[in-house]
Amino acid sequence: MNLHKVPFNGRVAVIGGGISGLSFSYFLNKLRPDIKIAIFESQNQPGGWIKSEYLQLNNDKQKVLLEKGPRTLRGVSGGSLLIIDILRNLNQSSEIEVMAHDSIANRKYLLSGENRLIQVPNSLNTFFKFISSGIISGIPKGILQEPFTKSKLPANEDESVESFISRRFGNSKLSNNILSGILHGIYAGDISKLSVRSILPSLVNLETENGSIIRGMIKKTRQTAPKEKLSPSLVSYEDKISKNSNLLELSTTLKKYPMVRLKHGLQTLPISMAKYLQLQPNVEIHYNSKIQEINAEKCQIVVNNQIQHYDHIRSTINTNTLSKLITHSEIKAALPLEYVSIFLVNIYCPKPILIPPYMNGFGFLVPKANQNHECLLGIIYDSDIEHHVQSLYLHERPSSDNYNKITLMMGGHYYNKIGIPSNNMNMKAIKKILSSVLNINLEKYNLVFRNEVEVNDKSLSLEENDILISYNLHRDCIPQYNVGYEKQKQKVFEVMNQQLNGKLSLGGMGFATGIGVPDCVMNGLEDSLKLA
Repeated sequence: MNLHKVPFNGRVAVIGGGISGLSFSYFLNKLRPDIKIAIFESQNQPGGWIKSEYLQLNNDKQKVLLEKGPRTLRGVSGGSLLIIDILRNLNQSSEIEVMAHDSIANRKYLLSGENRLIQVPNSLNTFFKFISSGIISGIPKGILQEPFTKSKLPANEDESVESFISRRFGNSKLSNNILSGILHGIYAGDISKLSVRSILPSLVNLETENGSIIRGMIKKTRQTAPKEKLSPSLVSYEDKISKNSNLLELSTTLKKYPMVRLKHGLQTLPISMAKYLQLQPNVEIHYNSKIQEINAEKCQIVVNNQIQHYDHIRSTINTNTLSKLITHSEIKAALPLEYVSIFLVNIYCPKPILIPPYMNGFGFLVPKANQNHECLLGIIYDSDIEHHVQSLYLHERPSSDNYNKITLMMGGHYYNKIGIPSNNMNMKAIKKILSSVLNINLEKYNLVFRNEVEVNDKSLSLEENDILISYNLHRDCIPQYNVGYEKQKQKVFEVMNQQLNGKLSLGGMGFATGIGVPDCVMNGLEDSLKLA
């Protein structure tokens, strides 16, 4: 997007008080404190899809943390470096917890078509178990054939991840048995529809440059790794926003840890940012706001029946919602994307009976090869993570309590095909997963169901044999980067550049470089630098 500098003492409207809107506002305020920023959030709290809730257990005076959305940060990226540094600058260093590479909680699994948990290899022993499990049946042959496959994806064309992998490796085993599970965990999407150019551009580049993925990977192993350096945006961040951040040193530190979480939930981040912004003289956050219209040509919005004029409008909301609000017909037509909904289920038990014996770890994903009628995408072992992390900056021991806590992720692209089931149907699906996948004898336990949207009281009593099941439906929460997505994004940006003269910019997950929390934060920095 071609963006222009906001005039001195200019006014910027930010639509959406989730991590995208808050991080953009945070950076812009740091760069240009003269700009008046108004953030409009439809809910009564910051965070968007990031939501951390506590339930008070009255009988043992314990609080149970339920993450109702994203909960961890994986890998070292520009966005994750920014997040850690923002937390440090907001005096939240004590919140940052990390997991070691050799931690039990770093073990990951795939659920086979026979409902067997198979550990993703992290040692020679688990590698041999993995290949003997049958999950890679047909894959080795495809790997041997791949270097001799001559076809290439034309430069102006796109194809699905499944089609690309099948074309390169001669069959769909790798897609069905492994990759589809990984993409369930990230996008909750359909591997037969997700764009390989958008999701796995590095594989397309290997094919384009080397004629083969395998040959390209071998070539890379022989090359000397380039010296690590910061991107231009991160260099500007260090120079203009956080001079003592030393992001290269932080990157070296974080490479020791494959996962980062926040002690009191990931919503600590947007809440801390919102509190900081509310203390700034030129920033206002308007909760429970209803945007009724966006006229990008005139750079004005109608909110709560009032017309307000700005020098720039930043939208971080669902692109389909934006399409309904914006008056510009060409942009309105170009914005809509397919989204998927997630039925998220937090399950807690005072007893350690939820996680299968000797299968501790981060959790497991369910690939396409498992024809599960419950629409299960994966399960996260929250209690294993909480029991096996350490503070990055403090000397604190992790929790040693004996509870089990897991999160079920259901729906995604499956719901787009069959429709969203009723709560009663999903209750039956949860019971089936607990009994058939996790092998829990439900006759021994009392299931306590809570629809958190309908329950205001955040306290309850649990007995030793109770299993708490707290659920929420997140409608249209993850955009799908399907085949043709890159051309659609290019079209949207072209129209905006030609007809809006930089008055509107898009953040959030819709037309971005990724759907992860770090991606959203990095996008906020890059565009705020252009506007400042």
